Amino acid sequence: MITPAPTGRIILGATSFADAEGAIGFAVGLARQTERELVGLLIEEEAILSCAAGRGAQAVGAAPLSLERMLAAYRRDAEAFQARLAQSGALRWSFSRRRGQVLPLLSEIAGQGDLILLGHRRAPLRSGDVVFIPGGAADDAALGLAVQAARDIGRPITVLAPRALHAGIAAAAAGLGAGAVSMRDAADPGAVMAHLGRASVSVVFLGQAGLDPATLARLVDAARAPVVFPAGVILPPVPAGGGAHPPGF
Repeated sequence: MITPAPTGRIILGATSFADAEGAIGFAVGLARQTERELVGLLIEEEAILSCAAGRGAQAVGAAPLSLERMLAAYRRDAEAFQARLAQSGALRWSFSRRRGQVLPLLSEIAGQGDLILLGHRRAPLRSGDVVFIPGGAADDAALGLAVQAARDIGRPITVLAPRALHAGIAAAAAGLGAGAVSMRDAADPGAVMAHLGRASVSVVFLGQAGLDPATLARLVDAARAPVVFPAGVILPPVPAGGGAHPPGF
């Protein structure tokens, strides 16, 4: 079993109970494996609430949205999320409900050593590969988590990385007892997202790549699956006219 130092927490963030529910069992296993507290976080998206509060806001094919209806839905989701955590068997857990933008809020809440797991509504975890996307050469902890996850759910690992990193990652994965590992050449975020858009994915593990919120949001959308990453992956947004962050992969 891979057991990194028991520092930090597993933060399971989701904007609905439907997105959280499918990832709770996986999050509990990850928390047990790494001896961390599991923190459930329901995020009330500001953009959705602003839309609901706007005069005449409409839901396509349904009754008009209202702020009251959206807040009631979030309350129900919060109750269901918390109840599911209480039944999950996690050794240590807590729950909170916050309003904001998903990635900036997670960046604000997460501390050094925390792992973030973004929940996503999808088919059962056993339906696709475990994907590992390194941020550099020193990503042994993240790779170890990916190897353990692949072993637990009986799925192969797909590595999306520049070709120059393939040999080193393959050797490290073999040293961790990995089973089948497939290497895919992906030298930039565009190549990573193109592969994710075509693939069947169970869960994605990111290494220590620094990504701005917009790029990370596109990656999460492309994966259509839970995504696990260290707190430090989320870079501050680039100010207007302030240039750009260096590439994350």
